[in-house]
Amino acid sequence: MNVTRFHAANADEQETTRLLFERRDRLVRSRTECVNRLRALALRLDMELTSDLTSLKAMGSVERRIASFRPQGYAQSELLDEMRDTVIEVRRILVKVRELEKRLVPFVERLAPEFVRGFFEFAARHSRLRVGTTAAAPDA
Repeated sequence: MNVTRFHAANADEQETTRLLFERRDRLVRSRTECVNRLRALALRLDMELTSDLTSLKAMGSVERRIASFRPQGYAQSELLDEMRDTVIEVRRILVKVRELEKRLVPFVERLAPEFVRGFFEFAARHSRLRVGTTAAAPDA
C-alpha cells in the first residue's frame, strides 16, 4: 500500500472513530435525560428507585416497581404510562450504546492501543463506582 492510500485509510478510521464516539456521546446524554425523567416521575408518585439506573438490570427493577404500583386516579396512571415509555427508551439506548462501544473497540485499538489498555485498567479499578458519585474525583 502506498503512503497516500495508507493516509486515506487512517483518515477514514479516525473519522469513523470520531463519528462513533459522537453518536455514543449523544446517546449517553439522552440516557441521562431519560433517567432524570424517570426520577422526576417516581418522585411525583412517591416511588423509590435504585440509585443506579444505567443498566438493563436496573430497568428490570423499575419495571417491577411500576407493575406493583397501584395508581390512585387518572393522573397517577398517566405518570406510570410515561414511566413505562421512558424505561423502553432507556433500554433501547443502553443496547445501542453497548453496540456502538463494541464497534468502536477495533478502531481505537488500531489508532490508540494505549488508550484501550488504560481505559480497561481504569474500568477494572473503578468498576464499583456509580454514575453521579464523586468518589473518583476528590476535588469535585
